[in-house]
Amino acid sequence: MSKEQNHLFLEKIKEKLNISDIPDIVLFVGDGTIDGHGVLIEEEAYGFFELTTLKNSLSSYHAEVFLVHEIIHPIHYQLNKDFSPQNWNSVEEYYFKRLICEGIATYFSKNVISTLIEEAYWFGYLKQDELNEWINYCKEARHEISKKLKRSLKEKKLDSNLYRQLFCILGNEKLTQFRLGYYYGSQIMEKINKKFTFEQIINLEYKDLRYYILNYFDIN
Repeated sequence: MSKEQNHLFLEKIKEKLNISDIPDIVLFVGDGTIDGHGVLIEEEAYGFFELTTLKNSLSSYHAEVFLVHEIIHPIHYQLNKDFSPQNWNSVEEYYFKRLICEGIATYFSKNVISTLIEEAYWFGYLKQDELNEWINYCKEARHEISKKLKRSLKEKKLDSNLYRQLFCILGNEKLTQFRLGYYYGSQIMEKINKKFTFEQIINLEYKDLRYYILNYFDIN
């Protein structure tokens, strides 16, 4: 983007999300294992984008949806520091706070861009038949994911395989069976958005949002 385009893009985010400021953005060259997110440093939130990954993948993304998604993270952390990853203090919070964070970024990025939620799930990275397969798998796997979550929470031990299936992609895995948390988080946000606006949701405390996740996965 040109400087002028970048300014208009950021103004669009502020207008759609009804916020006055957007955290500063940091660009860096890394090892290609992450594309972007947000971070809290000395109580100040920053967005960051890793240029090695972007060079290899951005042409496959719907760039505007991707950028909005990642910029929403530091906005969230600036307004509600409890959700920044360094403030996750239990096994439950590692699952649930990330579901909330990714759900907020995914669900509301489609509102900012005025596109379909299907476009926001993978930023256009999956072809339509792959996306349909992924959505169907998310629905079919929900019961099994719920059982694994219950077991992990009861044992108070993070299930690395479950966490990876919910939020990550590694190696040559079948893409349509991973990153399920983005779908579940978005579905949860859709339910919450019927009662609260974006501005209210992004400021709600964890204890106020936790119920919706427990209910979604039928966890007592």
